[in-house]
Amino acid sequence: PQHRQYYIAETVFYRECKITKNKVMVFYNMVQIIFDFFIFFVN
Repeated sequence: PQHRQYYIAETVFYRECKITKNKVMVFYNMVQIIFDFFIFFVN
């Protein structure tokens, strides 16, 4: 039973990591868009 509990915890942790990674990607894309806009307006 303990092994299964560990597996469930690992699965939840992995899913959380994927969600966090997606949030980071969204944030990175937002920064890229803002940066592109900034360069566009400066030029």
